[in-house]
Amino acid sequence: MRTIHDFPLPAGQAWEDLFTLFLSLDNHKLRPSKEWYEKAAVLLEEIGHENYIDLTANWLTTRLSKIHEATNELDDYWGKQGKHSKQELFLTSRMEKIVQNQRPEWVKKVLDGDYMYTKENPLYSHDGYYYFYTLGGRILRGVIHTNTILKNEVFFNVMDAIMKFSPEVSMDILYIYSKEDPTFAVPRLMAVRDFIKHKTYKKAIDTAVAKFGEKGNKTGGAEKTKEQFVPELNFNHRHQLMVKEGGYMMGIDLLKTGPTEIVILENGRPAVKVPSAVQKELTTKFKPIRQELKKISTQYTLQKNRVEEIYRHNREWKFEEWEPYYISHPFTGAIGKLLIWEFTNGNRATSAIYQQGGFVNLNGENVEWAEDKETTVRLWHPVTASSEATEDWRRYCIDHQLKQPFRQAFREVYRANENDDKWTELFEGHIVKQKQYEALCKMRGWSTGSFKHKDSSFILPAYNLSAYFQIADQLIDEKVDGRFLQVTGIIHFERNKRELPIQEIPPVAFSEIMRDIDMIVSVSTIGGEYIQVAEVMEQTRNYYNQYAKRKLSPIAAVRRDILQMLLPSLAFGDRCKLEGEYLYVTGRLASYKIHLSIGLAYNSKTDRYIGIRPNLTERSATQYLPDEGDLMLTVILSKASILATDNEITDKEILPDIRPSDL
Repeated sequence: MRTIHDFPLPAGQAWEDLFTLFLSLDNHKLRPSKEWYEKAAVLLEEIGHENYIDLTANWLTTRLSKIHEATNELDDYWGKQGKHSKQELFLTSRMEKIVQNQRPEWVKKVLDGDYMYTKENPLYSHDGYYYFYTLGGRILRGVIHTNTILKNEVFFNVMDAIMKFSPEVSMDILYIYSKEDPTFAVPRLMAVRDFIKHKTYKKAIDTAVAKFGEKGNKTGGAEKTKEQFVPELNFNHRHQLMVKEGGYMMGIDLLKTGPTEIVILENGRPAVKVPSAVQKELTTKFKPIRQELKKISTQYTLQKNRVEEIYRHNREWKFEEWEPYYISHPFTGAIGKLLIWEFTNGNRATSAIYQQGGFVNLNGENVEWAEDKETTVRLWHPVTASSEATEDWRRYCIDHQLKQPFRQAFREVYRANENDDKWTELFEGHIVKQKQYEALCKMRGWSTGSFKHKDSSFILPAYNLSAYFQIADQLIDEKVDGRFLQVTGIIHFERNKRELPIQEIPPVAFSEIMRDIDMIVSVSTIGGEYIQVAEVMEQTRNYYNQYAKRKLSPIAAVRRDILQMLLPSLAFGDRCKLEGEYLYVTGRLASYKIHLSIGLAYNSKTDRYIGIRPNLTERSATQYLPDEGDLMLTVILSKASILATDNEITDKEILPDIRPSDL
């Protein structure tokens, strides 16, 4: 059996003709023609679909890792040699390595015997993706496009993975998905989009998704199409996926316990004791669902992220178009019922949450008019509410032990007040780690700044608004993890290329942008980790020494508010108090303070750093929190719990910091 680019090519004219078709796909900007697909379909019939799939699937999986490897190889080359110098020489030598003297005669039909890509080669083009200059790249394109005919699940899975790890080659895949049913294509594309960090490729997927809505004569763009094609994943109208044995049920209850916890119910209530025979039978029946747990959890994360992004898209609905997707839907209804919504009808307006079969306001009163088909619905945001109403909703969530899918009632609030420059003061002058800063920007959908002093930027089309966060300087400090450091600058906003005063910015848009910046800075700052400050350069050391003394940002302030409400119910709550920027903990051996912004623990008398490791897995499973939006809060609670019982600590690395005189 011959091979070409690691592909085991069987003997036979049909195989050779098929691969000749693949090699003709040298222009990444053009999709295969109708005639190309017709020829491929005939050749696949001759080869046999099963025979072709068996041989190709393994190769396709292997190519996935090779794409990423090749991308890194070229990036490294350009980084060393310059983006354009000697590019043709590099590609030529790389092709020699790939081909390894395998030159079957039939390849000449496409290449005229010339394997090397130089300026003289008629197939060479400066605007093509370099990967498609190679034999492997065009074979990959051909194999992927045959799935338009085959519709094979393995091929689709590899296609999704290719888009995640090498989104640059995604246009062919988006084209193939465009031919599929939207109920199949949209959920898969949304899962890929949630994984990708680069906003250019996210936008490409949004454009593809929006076209499905246009085909169905539905308007509203990508966001409306996304909500219309959420899979139900076999959940029932109570948002449960259960197996049954007698009066017992085992499975997932999205509304009550979320997508990761498996529950056993007896006559609809949590089972106290389950007979062993019933337990065994339930476990056997649950096995098929257990295999889908990762898929369910991924889809839940995808959907709660999508719903949270509603703030950025400034959306509103009439009740009759909103309710099927956010209340009745077997899957996303579990998310919508845990959130607060804003209802308006004529001169009536209120905020309400779904409880016990209907919508209730802060006082627990039914809001029947909310379900009128003409009622307008929006996702409630605390920046549009009074501080009293926000406090009441927070207390409501605590009292009812509601765990919201993302931070809403306790969402940080940033208000734009006249002649108020406190936000610039709060976020200007921070020293951040460049790589972490850039990764967080991409995660939040921002374009990153650079050492050329370009601003980080974020665009909100729904508000016709652009935000810019300046990167004002650069530092290099070999003593700090990450080495390359940046200093943050001012924040400004523009509309239609005109700078806007913050008072003209819609409250929700302003609050969400400032929340992004707060999150990016608070996580990427060097002030958030323990550093031996004597070892770093003076500018870095001065910033680090001052960081913990800064006024709490809204993120940390909300953290403090949640702790204030939770402490009375905690087993160790009577040993804790909140004061200034710290949570103070009285242990059996010493007293401690934990910083609310960065989570670092110190001896409260000596300021000695306590290098304690939080036990997140054990303690987060039983500790109620009102939402899933703050890992640092979990860290602080875990550390407080451990330090409150410091006499039980056995870690020899920590003991000297707690009671050095005894050791």
